[in-house]
Amino acid sequence: MYEHLYTVISLIEYSLFFVNWVPGTSISMKVRTEKYNLDPNGSKDYLLVGSTRLPGLYLFFFLSYLAFLGLWGYVCVVNKGVVHRIHVLMAALLLMKALNLICAAEDKHYVKVTGTPHGWDVLFYIFQFIRVVLLFTVIVLIGTGWSFLKPFLQEKEKNVLMVVVPLQILYVAAQSCSQLFGRYVH
Repeated sequence: MYEHLYTVISLIEYSLFFVNWVPGTSISMKVRTEKYNLDPNGSKDYLLVGSTRLPGLYLFFFLSYLAFLGLWGYVCVVNKGVVHRIHVLMAALLLMKALNLICAAEDKHYVKVTGTPHGWDVLFYIFQFIRVVLLFTVIVLIGTGWSFLKPFLQEKEKNVLMVVVPLQILYVAAQSCSQLFGRYVH
């Protein structure tokens, strides 16, 4: 068994070649390569150099969105008389964004520590999908005047929603699936 550790000193491209010069012989081997950066404390960091602070940044924004959600909930409770169903959808949108961010923070943390996402990327894409569909739906509902000017939608507006929202859902689902499965194909 031969084991060799090669420390990268300069940032250039490296290649590994093995040549068997003995005709008629076969060689079997298992090659395992690892790419990581060393933290100042000596631990391995599997994220790219510019991405090492992402888990903390995502956690900060998660807490910020939770604060915004609490503030939004407080404003809605104080102003019960003017709160409409669209405001509840907006609160759900803030919650989905916060959940999306905490899943992104966990995903990046596990990648940083172990080199693999451990399933947090699946939850990230699920919450991202729900968030994008909810955001698009809120924008379309506000654009039609629902909840502010009238508590109902006309037949033409319902038909537009029945076509546009499922198309947006299909688009976002295809995009999320391609990103998720593309991560595992490489």
